[in-house]
Amino acid sequence: MTPQSPRPGTHAARILDELRKIPEGASDGQLARLLATRHEIVNSNCRLMEAQGLITREKRYGPIVNKVIVQPPAASGTMAFDEGVQDAAALPKDVTTPGIIPVSDHAPMPESFNPVVTTESGRPWFWEGNVQAAVVAWLCQQGWTVLRTADTATREPGKDIEARRDGSDLWVTVKGLPLAHPNAQARLWFADAIFDVVRYRQENSAVLIAIALPVSHLYQRWMERTAWFQRAAPFDYLWVSEDGAVRYDPGRPSIL
Repeated sequence: MTPQSPRPGTHAARILDELRKIPEGASDGQLARLLATRHEIVNSNCRLMEAQGLITREKRYGPIVNKVIVQPPAASGTMAFDEGVQDAAALPKDVTTPGIIPVSDHAPMPESFNPVVTTESGRPWFWEGNVQAAVVAWLCQQGWTVLRTADTATREPGKDIEARRDGSDLWVTVKGLPLAHPNAQARLWFADAIFDVVRYRQENSAVLIAIALPVSHLYQRWMERTAWFQRAAPFDYLWVSEDGAVRYDPGRPSIL
């Protein structure tokens, strides 16, 4: 029997709608940030939707990832969630993660987004590992000593880049740009990068922080909407272009 869709406007329906935009899946925490709701609400509804056969919950390298396995048609019926999860209250459709612009999956990609262009790594220039390598080379040119880099290919935990210069420490979180459904997935990756800044600043109030991203209109628009946070945190943006050049948008204090 085909599972019924959740009632429109409920937490479950909004979670399912978001997951349909992200074929690669998303964790409970990512969904909570995207939908501006509590983690426990997402977790409870996702577990029940898994039981109903609407999604899978897969354990990968880190958190459990929710992924749609059924694309049910819009239905007027409601999904039986049993008792215990209060998901019937409709939420405003315009509720989004603060500072993140919802971008249509049909929005045109920037001219610099060229999935055919690859580097010596065999990956597109905007792959996370290539962005990391370009930033490491640039930091060395600027007089930084790179202390550690994470293996992006295996999603090694920890800071993506740790460097030191003149007694100052720098932590860099690095994101690439996905090939599949870039608008939806890039939104998640940008939110993850912002949360990395929050964690780093909580861990060390004096460390210098930067977010490294490939040049993309998706990321740059979201950067503009979170300008207040860059001033408050503070941190720098490092933008990597197709030719490997790096430019920066400084925070206060800047890493330069």
